[in-house]
Amino acid sequence: MGLNIEKEMIKKSNPKRLSEMKKYGRIETYKKINSLLHKDLREGFILINHVLAIIDDLLDNQNTYSLDKIEAIFCRSFKGENLAIENNSLKQIQKLGKVLRSLHNRRFYNADKIYQEVIRYWKIDRKDRIRKFKILSAKELDNLNKNIGGSIGKQFLLFLTPNLNQKLIFKIANSYGRAIKYADNLSDLNDDLSRGYINISKEDLKRYELIVERTNPNQIIIKGNLKNYKQCEFQKIERIFEKSQEITKKVILKNKQEKIMIKLFEDVAISWLNQAREA
Repeated sequence: MGLNIEKEMIKKSNPKRLSEMKKYGRIETYKKINSLLHKDLREGFILINHVLAIIDDLLDNQNTYSLDKIEAIFCRSFKGENLAIENNSLKQIQKLGKVLRSLHNRRFYNADKIYQEVIRYWKIDRKDRIRKFKILSAKELDNLNKNIGGSIGKQFLLFLTPNLNQKLIFKIANSYGRAIKYADNLSDLNDDLSRGYINISKEDLKRYELIVERTNPNQIIIKGNLKNYKQCEFQKIERIFEKSQEITKKVILKNKQEKIMIKLFEDVAISWLNQAREA
């Protein structure tokens, strides 16, 4: 059952994301994770791994479905309501709500926490979407990266390491999540600019003498030499990853039973560093 859902989710991924997942080894890592999860958790992890990205694509490329409507479907499904839904992507959100409810009923207590974290992620996402064309300070951008990346990391680790102390889960998730989001920003810099999102801080624009220019109602370009900025930004990202690795080493020393899953989560994170290296 889980493997069929995984194949279905991968097919729904946009071609660029699918190509990146294959190239940088994330698909293989996800397979290893799925093989180690109990069947009751496997379906939930597969859905949490892919559905939010599919919904992001849906929101980016159409105006029919609002985030409020998507969240309502998720919440009502978690509460046990049966809804008649035709859109395939929205059906996956409904399925995620049902699976988390089922896990909750079977006393997987992290199901409630994952449900709340998905809601929190969408709250952050709403704020992110209204910053279009805005230039953020370094502090503002750092907080955004930590919040978005940390939320996704928590969703993963609440599935992968359910017996790990919640404070440690959040510590790993916030550190590696922040690192992953910075790497993602560097990797997708041009794509984000084409959609109107500027992921270079006000301070860095000044430091590297870069000029933001709006080319049409929806797109932005950066004028100047981006090469120096990208090199320095990657070095900063490497340092964030190194600090994250130190955190996981310390956690594993005292929680050796969680080593395999923590290391697999780390493999997913490192794949983003490798992707950013080629930006």
